[in-house]
Amino acid sequence: MQRIAIAGASGYIGGRLVPSLLQSGYSVRCLARAPGKLQGREWASESNVEIQQSDLSNVKSLAENLEGCQAAFYLVHSMTSAGAAYVKKDRELAIAFAKAAKLVSAEKSAAPVAPTAAK
Repeated sequence: MQRIAIAGASGYIGGRLVPSLLQSGYSVRCLARAPGKLQGREWASESNVEIQQSDLSNVKSLAENLEGCQAAFYLVHSMTSAGAAYVKKDRELAIAFAKAAKLVSAEKSAAPVAPTAAK
């Protein structure tokens, strides 16, 4: 089973992406600053979900968190936690994530997910 890492699973998009990936047969590793924020989600206790505390600014620990993942999604927006410097902080975190993914030779930046047919 392929494992997909998601940074930002507690957000609007990430919180909807996880169940979609699970339904498509993927295993999901959620990287979170505060893992407790994910505990109330319906999918959090599923056997193919890992929730790991992660420091998104630390390339080395991020690379360790991405080990064994075939793809990774970066869905983080630090606006509320960074104050007026949020643009700079967002860029720094995104660059760290990209460097970590490169370190572990992540094959793709996004997993192929079959689109749902419009009704």
